[in-house]
Amino acid sequence: MKLARRLRPQSQLKINTYVVISRAVEEGINRGWYRAHKHTDTPSEPTIKSEIEREILNSLTEIISWSDE
Repeated sequence: MKLARRLRPQSQLKINTYVVISRAVEEGINRGWYRAHKHTDTPSEPTIKSEIEREILNSLTEIISWSDE
């Protein structure tokens, strides 16, 4: 395996959490906007906000493990 040879034990993986979370929020906004307009061309403001909020939280749940601690 070539990949295993290239990685040294002291190698560290650094994740840019800002980028990961930003992308999740952006995806949530887009999905929420789509869902709010799924059955009507003129959803109410509360419906739009509710769908966007729900989809942002769904997107974040895909990348974050929520803990009660």
